[in-house]
Amino acid sequence: MKLIKNMERACIKIIPSFVFALFFFGLALGFTSKVFAQLPLLPPSPPKGLEINTLYYEPTEDYSVSVYLDGKLKEWDSSIDILPGRHTVKCVKNGYFDFEGEIDYPQVSNFQCKMAKTTPMTVKVKDTLGNRVLANVYIDDESKGGMDVGTFTVAKGTHTVKCVSEGYEDFVASVEAAKYVEMRQGTFYNVDCILKPLPGTYIPGPTPTPIPKPKNFWGGFLTWLVGILSGIFK
Repeated sequence: MKLIKNMERACIKIIPSFVFALFFFGLALGFTSKVFAQLPLLPPSPPKGLEINTLYYEPTEDYSVSVYLDGKLKEWDSSIDILPGRHTVKCVKNGYFDFEGEIDYPQVSNFQCKMAKTTPMTVKVKDTLGNRVLANVYIDDESKGGMDVGTFTVAKGTHTVKCVSEGYEDFVASVEAAKYVEMRQGTFYNVDCILKPLPGTYIPGPTPTPIPKPKNFWGGFLTWLVGILSGIFK
């Protein structure tokens, strides 16, 4: 019993001190939080320039590319110097399509140049008799204008070629400009748009080459003789 009474007395003495300590700890914690909340936040350190990297859709050993920032050619190794704000970035390389995009720096601190190789494609429009026909040419649903022959620059891959002319059935073909194939200089893809006339459409045949008439006696005699022999051996 004596031990229990001693413990009760000790608790009575300790509890007020413990509560008092908690009270002051709470005051100190609140004051500290208020002080830190009023301190200005340090801005994050800006990135060191705009990082440039390249993505080639075909295997290559030369990953170099010319980079233009707001129309001005920039020298760069892995990044370019740039001021905060909106900018236009353009990547250029001979034999590839230009790649262009807009960024808001420093919210965007890296730019990827996606480079696709180009290859020429020639489209020729004819009817079923071989006559040239003016037609509206479309490549991948983009109008290239009216023509009977034209050469266009396309990326390697599958393309849809369409030729449309009044009085003829539309011509549509899928053309595969081979990927991962190095094109020799002077070679390109040819597409022949052969247009079939609609029923009731007249197509003039090829103009016959006129035979020149002989100008002297022997020429006339030979022509007369050939005509007689042709009639005999029919």
